[in-house]
Amino acid sequence: MTTKFVIPGNPQAWERARYDGRSKRFFTASKSFSYKTLIAHCAKESGIRLLSGPVRVSINLYLKRPLKMPKASGLGVLRCWKRPDVDNFSKNYLDALNGIAWVDDGQVHSLEVVKWYHEKDGEPRAVVQIEEI
Repeated sequence: MTTKFVIPGNPQAWERARYDGRSKRFFTASKSFSYKTLIAHCAKESGIRLLSGPVRVSINLYLKRPLKMPKASGLGVLRCWKRPDVDNFSKNYLDALNGIAWVDDGQVHSLEVVKWYHEKDGEPRAVVQIEEI
C-alpha cells in the first residue's frame, strides 16, 4: 500500500532545541512545532492509516525559488544544493508522522529526500510518499 500527500508552503527544516537559561529548560522552536502540526494535519487529511511494519519514505521538497535565479535556468524544477541540509528536513517529517503513519520512525527502512527549487510558475510545497514494504 502506498500513500502520497502534499504539504503546501515553503518546506521547513527542523530547528535544534533551544535552551532557556532563565527557566533552565529546553524548548522546541515555534517554527518547527507549527510545521510539524501542518505535516500531521495534511497526512490525516490524506486518509493515511497507521502502519506497523517496515516502510519506505520518499520526500520531495520544492523550496521557494530565489528571486535572483538566472533567467536561463528554465521554467521547470531545478536542483537545490544550498542549506538547509536534507537531514534537517527529514527529521521534521519523520517525527511529525510518529503515531500517524507509523508507530515509531524506527520503522523507516529506507528514506529518500530530494531538494528542488519549484517551477517558475509553481508554488513551494513538499510531497511525501509512504510505501509499506
